[in-house]
Amino acid sequence: SRASLPPPSPSPGRLKQENIARVFCSPFLRTIQTAHEAATQLGDLPLHLEPGASEWHCLDWFGPSAPRPTSAAAAAAEFCVAEGYVPVVG
Repeated sequence: SRASLPPPSPSPGRLKQENIARVFCSPFLRTIQTAHEAATQLGDLPLHLEPGASEWHCLDWFGPSAPRPTSAAAAAAEFCVAEGYVPVVG
């Protein structure tokens, strides 16, 4: 049934209609990549990497292949990262 389908993704440019001034994301590469796409649609806003937005990882489940956080410096080499942002959780 249609009720079980997820809502459609926002159309490109729809985010520009929202009053969004900052984009926060966890420091994991997959979230940085996703947040970068949204930040680009919003006019190239810088990303604020916030470790407090990260999910909890059970190393027993992931073992040695557990995803690792990306440092702000490493992310800044490829993405627009807010300079001088001090994370709430660090």
